[in-house]
Amino acid sequence: MDDYRKGMIEYTSRFLRESGFSLSACDLDGLSSFDLIARREDESYIIKILYNVDPFRIENAVEISRIGKMLGSAVLLIGERAGNGFLEDGIVYFRHSIPIMSTETFHNYVNGERPLVYAGPGGYYVSLDGKKMQEARARAKLSIGNVSMSIGTSRRSISLYESGNSATLEVFSKLTKILKEDISRKIDISEYTNIMEDEPEKPDDGFLFDIYTNMIKIGLDMNLIRKAPFNALARDHIMESLFLMGLFEDLAMNRERIMAIKSISDLMEKIPLLVSRQDTTRETVGGCSVITAKKLSEISDHDEFLRVVSRTRIHS
Repeated sequence: MDDYRKGMIEYTSRFLRESGFSLSACDLDGLSSFDLIARREDESYIIKILYNVDPFRIENAVEISRIGKMLGSAVLLIGERAGNGFLEDGIVYFRHSIPIMSTETFHNYVNGERPLVYAGPGGYYVSLDGKKMQEARARAKLSIGNVSMSIGTSRRSISLYESGNSATLEVFSKLTKILKEDISRKIDISEYTNIMEDEPEKPDDGFLFDIYTNMIKIGLDMNLIRKAPFNALARDHIMESLFLMGLFEDLAMNRERIMAIKSISDLMEKIPLLVSRQDTTRETVGGCSVITAKKLSEISDHDEFLRVVSRTRIHS
């Protein structure tokens, strides 16, 4: 199964490159909250790929959602099976609020063929464009009562549909037949990036906790990441910038992660920053700015932090 998943990753990577995307992959052992980050101009995706999506856990969903929110990217899971069956093409599924597509559905999505139907409790649903539905009903000279009687549902349900509620596939087909217009709203997976709310995790490790408290003191919001090349994301709201941070005991032991941090930072136009527990005179490693934990603890305010980081970036 691992070989099949590798094949899916390679196939998806090749398709994205051929579609004009730049990629950064995360193939480091044990760092698997996502497999690919893809960007094409202002369009970007953080992608996890599994043959069977059942093992996708809530912890992974929370983390990939957090990364997507911080990077401003849509997140999704690409898979082929769930339970004992295959995922249907043209249908968007969800697990822990993360959109799931088959490989074929995702390819069509990237090519502009956005799906209409998603799987939910009890069946398949279509998101409705409430304004389109109101206008179509007005053009057809039908009242809410006329429509409700025609499809055998309550007036309140019709009002909810015109407010943007989803309808079952069966009800959608009836509405389309009566109104004789397309009232659907195609699925945009970027709308699901920020829906999973979670509190930033406070570290229990002493080294990480010290960095966390120092970054908060300086005035940056910091989110820990457990299973990615970077192990923290820090947002500077004053400068409107984002730091991809590697928090390492030993820089020399984390060369591959540092290369991945640099690659992702370049792709997403963010700032790579390494914090080393060990003392070092180096100001950059692998194109990433370096600051020691001791130096970070001595920084008293936001302006001083920016001066230190800017100085190391200039020297890189």
